[in-house]
Amino acid sequence: MLTTRRSSLLFVTLALHCLFASSGDWPQWRGPNRNAISDETAWSSTWPKEGPKVLWSASIGTGYAAVAIKDGHVLTMGNEKGEDIVWCLDAATGKVIWRFAYPSELDPHSHAGGPGSTPAIDGGFVYTMSKHAQIHCLDAATGKVKWTKNAVTDFGAPKPEWAFSSSPVISGDTLLLNVFASGLALNKNTGDVIWKGSGVSAYASPVLFKIKDGTGAAFFGKETLYGVNLADEKALWEIPWKTAWGENNPDPIIVGDQVYISSGHGLGAALFKLNEDGKPTRVWENKAFGNHIATSILSDGFLYGFTGLIHRKPTAEKPYSMSCVDFKTGQTKWTQNDLLGQVMLAGDRLILMTTEGELIIVKASPEKYTELARAKVLESKPSGGKGPPKKCWTVPVLLDGRLYCRNANGDLVCLDLSK
Repeated sequence: MLTTRRSSLLFVTLALHCLFASSGDWPQWRGPNRNAISDETAWSSTWPKEGPKVLWSASIGTGYAAVAIKDGHVLTMGNEKGEDIVWCLDAATGKVIWRFAYPSELDPHSHAGGPGSTPAIDGGFVYTMSKHAQIHCLDAATGKVKWTKNAVTDFGAPKPEWAFSSSPVISGDTLLLNVFASGLALNKNTGDVIWKGSGVSAYASPVLFKIKDGTGAAFFGKETLYGVNLADEKALWEIPWKTAWGENNPDPIIVGDQVYISSGHGLGAALFKLNEDGKPTRVWENKAFGNHIATSILSDGFLYGFTGLIHRKPTAEKPYSMSCVDFKTGQTKWTQNDLLGQVMLAGDRLILMTTEGELIIVKASPEKYTELARAKVLESKPSGGKGPPKKCWTVPVLLDGRLYCRNANGDLVCLDLSK
């Protein structure tokens, strides 16, 4: 499965939940623990009819990248006039601290196009990847390039149908990307290959998990989820998961020896148990719960997520919906129709950003759907017949009472949710 090109030994030195710096940061895709869960509780879901106060806004270019935040700096990406731009903004004011641009043509085949990958901040450096697999390591203070690679031209990675969207993850001195079906590992200091997999990747990002003798990583390929031991590059397990168009978009959720997978196009969701021989056994499946783009939230034994194809209109037979599902059994606890978007959790409240730009706060409870607040905070712009619509496909981020939301057209807003 893996083709080895070792340039240095791989040491896994950090535990799964201690990959990055302080708990006061949100330094990567889906946060410090890559689960889109914040322990922040001192924030308000009570606001005027017109919605929360806008602290600042910025135009960052076309794309879907979420924000990463460290030491009061907000990192994100967008595309303008044939260039990708990595932005470093002041978290309190939105003022540009630095910007780094490089040639990267907008890919209209990939819906609105633009970067779909969220930067990762590790130590004093920022790691990014474009739709075209251009990989950059930048100085976090200045934006100066330390090294750059291209997974296609330098490493031979085959391009998936809708281009690359994997967000980087760091484990020790290793940069991991869901490039190739079974992953790509680079030396984070030099960009040199440690190992590379084979086959066509999907669009999820790598997920780290603990194993008996170290750390493993899950990489989603076009038709299979691969578990790989980072220490020796060996395959731990494989779970076939063939989705239409290879659209394995949401990250898997791994808890101990259990692996949750979901995708759209009618495949639904399933939980697998990893046996000692490495062969997965299906525990349950739920065809009615199909996460197309957004990764679900797992909290207190329950999954919260969306069903519905994000680029198609709902129908009476196939409405958009949000559901709460028992992680242990796959039983649906409740379903609320007419909801589709992205979600994070802060304390005991879910923060939803719908595809149409509505911010909704929902109580995280398996008992019933309880909506606490709702406001329109972003525009979801139609195409006007000249291209795909500029929907809101990006997960919101809450840190220090500030909520960061963006749409595909490049409108980024920072909202005041502080008490």
